[in-house]
Parts: sequence; structure tokens; C-alpha cells
Amino acid sequence: MVSPVLNSGAVSVDAYFPAGKWFDLFNHTNSVTADSGKYIKLDAPADHINVHVREGNILTLQGEAMTTKEARRAAFHLLVVLSSNENSTGEVFLDDGESVEMGGEGKNWSLVRFCGGIVGDMAMVRSIIINGEYALSQEWIVSKVKFIGLEKTKGFKWYELQTPKETKTGNSGTVASFNSNGELGMLEMSGFSLSLGEEFKLEVKLSI
Repeated sequence: MVSPVLNSGAVSVDAYFPAGKWFDLFNHTNSVTADSGKYIKLDAPADHINVHVREGNILTLQGEAMTTKEARRAAFHLLVVLSSNENSTGEVFLDDGESVEMGGEGKNWSLVRFCGGIVGDMAMVRSIIINGEYALSQEWIVSKVKFIGLEKTKGFKWYELQTPKETKTGNSGTVASFNSNGELGMLEMSGFSLSLGEEFKLEVKLSI
């Protein structure tokens, strides 16, 4: 959700937030919680755009590049926004950028759905592939997975990654950040090379 500044010279904006917990897309430590829909005044400096993502969503983000062609080859990152009240879901549709019809009879497209959540001391995200051949042919990969929205969690123990080729357990390449209460707020795992054309499941063991 984008909360744009519409008045020239303004340094704040009154943004409407529907019910739920919303995280700043560029600074995950900043969040807004609304029990019901309400307006909240946000700082709006010239070098910052207020973009928020609601709990229960999974975003597929892509790395930066200098050209469109290079950007299409950049690795993807998953942002899993956990919720204590609901499961997290998201999807990404990928095609050749030229076909007129989305998901038509041709094979130049792939659809990947994601689902995740947290149960007890385990956080999880998995993919479901529809027509994965095109994603495989383009060699698109997920190189990083980030979990935010962790609550009442003291730390991280290990992760288990299941793919069609192998099951891997470890904790390397993991970065954790903690809030002012000493609780785990964000967990980022990098160094992956997960094909978007193949299903995978990532489970994370937490310290409660």
C-alpha cells in the first residue's frame, strides 16, 4: 500500500490503514497496527516513499539492474510477512514480456504460488508451481528469503530446506535482527539458489 504526498512541500501525510499490522517495506522495524480502519500521520521526507505491506502477505521481489533485460535475469527475493492470526500467501506470474494473453495456451509463462505461516516454534514457506517449465528454461532463482512479523521469539536455531533434489539442514548465511525488547524481529537467509520452476519448502526452527 502506497501513501503518496499530494501537496507540494508537505513533510507528512495522513495515511489510511485498514485493520491489521502493516510493515514499512523499506524499514521493517517500523510498523503500524490498526484494530480497525484509521488514519495515521506518517513522516514523509523527500527521500522516502511510504510503502507498507500487510501481515499475511508474501512478496516476490527482484534485485536491481541497469537495464530491463538485465533486471529480468536478476535473482528473486521472498519477503514473508508472518501473522499471528492468519496464514501468509502470495504469487508471482512470469512470462516472456511479449505475449498478449496472460497464461494462454502457449508455454511462455509460469505461475508460482507461495504459502507460509508460523505454528508454535516453526516458521514455514513453500511454493506451488503451475507450468514451471518456462521458469526453468529462464533459470530464474530465489537467492534470499526474509521473514518479518515474528512475535515473542528469542532467536533462531536452524532451517531445513526441501527441494526435489535434496533435503538440507543448516544455519549458515542467516542474519537476525532484534527489537528493543530483545525479541527476534527479522530473519534473513541468503546464499540460496532455488529454482522458481521447482517446488520447495523451507522450515525454520525458532527459540520461543
